[in-house]
Amino acid sequence: MMKTIGAVATAFALTIGATAGTATAAEPAFDNLSANLSSAFSGSSETLPLEPSLPVVPGGTGEAIDYTQPLPGNAAKDAQYGFPTGVALGPENDFYAALMKTLVYTGQYPKGMNDFSCTSEKNPVILLPGTTTNIYNDFSKMAPALMDAGYCVYGFNHNPGTIPATQFAGDIKDSARALGLVVDRVLKETGAEKVTLVGHSQGGGIMPIYYINNYGGDKKVDHLIGLAPSNNGTTVGGMFKASEFTNGVVDFFAGVASRQQLIGSDLVNEVYHNGPVTRPGVKYTMIASATDQTVTPYTNSFIDEPGVTKITVQDHHPGFVSDHNNMTYYEQVIDLTLHALKA
Repeated sequence: MMKTIGAVATAFALTIGATAGTATAAEPAFDNLSANLSSAFSGSSETLPLEPSLPVVPGGTGEAIDYTQPLPGNAAKDAQYGFPTGVALGPENDFYAALMKTLVYTGQYPKGMNDFSCTSEKNPVILLPGTTTNIYNDFSKMAPALMDAGYCVYGFNHNPGTIPATQFAGDIKDSARALGLVVDRVLKETGAEKVTLVGHSQGGGIMPIYYINNYGGDKKVDHLIGLAPSNNGTTVGGMFKASEFTNGVVDFFAGVASRQQLIGSDLVNEVYHNGPVTRPGVKYTMIASATDQTVTPYTNSFIDEPGVTKITVQDHHPGFVSDHNNMTYYEQVIDLTLHALKA
């Protein structure tokens, strides 16, 4: 694991924490971006327009969308309304290879994503990264697999931490509100009635659930599929529970969102210990690994309510050993996700 703000930071983060490197590499100037990336990535990059254009084309209703209103929380660099404005790359073989490329420039996103000219009879899929990750290093492999299966796939970055590559580190409530606005844009542009959400860690658990339960998402989401989702809180391998001391340390190293997911946090109690978590009309599939060392105990990934599909990867693939960060890169998990999408 790369050196970042220290080994302590890695322990706190709920996906990679602050494993985004020392952030000492200079960000390439916009006018040199294509050349720098082509050199760094052996010609694998595809340049796309930067500001003020989005890497999408109007479709669906054909109506113009006002991107001038900021999303709640902290805006991501190299993005407009959360949609990355950089270079389409990938796929990568693992999370860490993808992470290296987002340290050079934060606007990367998986090839083919956010194309509003895409048409499909299936619900559009919005991918949601985990805490302190981003849309590219979490989904550079899974996004193309879903697109190859006939899905129109979308994703965004938002609420970064100290290091620009570490997205979704800020207040989860702000990220949930931002998700609601992104969902509205996807529905408006595609003409679809509902979306499917596929998320990793925070992105498969507490954040979209907060959106569904508090910002009208129950009327707009058909299916939530969580991959190692951080439901019910975590002890991060048995090391932490929410406390005044822990909260301050975690906030400093890994962002507010990380401590909001610790067992005993105010947000975990609000979402998971305040009546039913699920909502009528929304399907829920939670996929977890018994060897997860970040969402612990791993059974906290599951929502123990009627109608929730709970899948332990080892029940289908005995001997499977996972790294929480790489959850979206395993072929076994991609296959289980594709199967869940058909449900």
